[in-house]
Amino acid sequence: MIHSIPPMSGAKNILPDHRWAILPDLITARTAFGLNDRDLTVLRGLISCLPKGDLAKTFVFASNHTLSTRCDGMNERTLRRHLARLIAAGVITRHDSPNRKRYARRVHIGAANPAFGFDLAPLYAQAQMIRDAALQMTARTDQVAALRQDLSLLRQSLIAVDPVLADSIRKLLRRKTTPDILRNVIAAAKQCLETHELTANAASETQNLSGNDSQTVRHIQISFKDSYGAEDCNETPRIIDTHALPDHRPQSENLAEVLLACPESYSYAYQPLTNWPDLIRFADVLAPIVQIDKHVITAARQAMGAVGAAVTVLCIVQMGQHVRSAGAYLRYLTKRAQAGLFSTAPLVQALLGVQAKLGAGG
Repeated sequence: MIHSIPPMSGAKNILPDHRWAILPDLITARTAFGLNDRDLTVLRGLISCLPKGDLAKTFVFASNHTLSTRCDGMNERTLRRHLARLIAAGVITRHDSPNRKRYARRVHIGAANPAFGFDLAPLYAQAQMIRDAALQMTARTDQVAALRQDLSLLRQSLIAVDPVLADSIRKLLRRKTTPDILRNVIAAAKQCLETHELTANAASETQNLSGNDSQTVRHIQISFKDSYGAEDCNETPRIIDTHALPDHRPQSENLAEVLLACPESYSYAYQPLTNWPDLIRFADVLAPIVQIDKHVITAARQAMGAVGAAVTVLCIVQMGQHVRSAGAYLRYLTKRAQAGLFSTAPLVQALLGVQAKLGAGG
């Protein structure tokens, strides 16, 4: 017969310490709350001052000297700054006494018990929201990791096809970036590979054509739909006659002038821009990087045409810090274009003048 073994006489039940349960989630979601690692160091010091196993008691009465000791010797000036950040983030609240001391007054049973210090109740009240934010941040991190892996694999294929683009991707993968930028670069990389494959196939077919010198064998290239076009974007690229392409050239300036006027914008290009369709596709990649929404660029195209909108995007990016919001400025220029009051030519000429002064040392 098996008898149960009684617990040792000196053993005690060890209860879980729930004070710290929320901290890992907040560490994961800290950027969503505008916090950094030093803020969390101070929060950890505050939590350590709470009584174990009783989340009903959320006030911390410790002095700055005590908190400094619990925060790895952080100086009091820095400590006060991070306490202010925790208050601004809504994680803790502060209740000051008339003399700014921290204490709980002892009163008779049944009477109110005024307490002055830091209250961590908001932290524990937002536990579910913090947990949800942590899950979203984890999902975003996983998404970025998957996109970076996809882009890295595409880069291996691009090394032999387009070394310049492959090197640009290598540099991008060394920096922190957003999922939207990664998706745009992935689309550009896939487009480059498709262009190479279809152009190679077209060249092979051209070599098999009749060698009659009296016939003019028209050049073949790829036609891509605009990223924000209203047509079916699921259709695969088609090989078409270049003579069938619409005339994308604006009446006011040439492509060389645009690229000379916007060297900063052009520096973001993954490959040389040799024609207007190249410029349009490049603007599609550049627009979301400067926070220009899809519907804004669509409205600009309707008012200015595909090339006009692309040139305007490059000019806005070239203006840099002089434009507070690229999307808002493009909306403004779109309204002027709708009223017949805007042309890209003066904008390009103005930027050319700026570049001329810079080149002359002015």
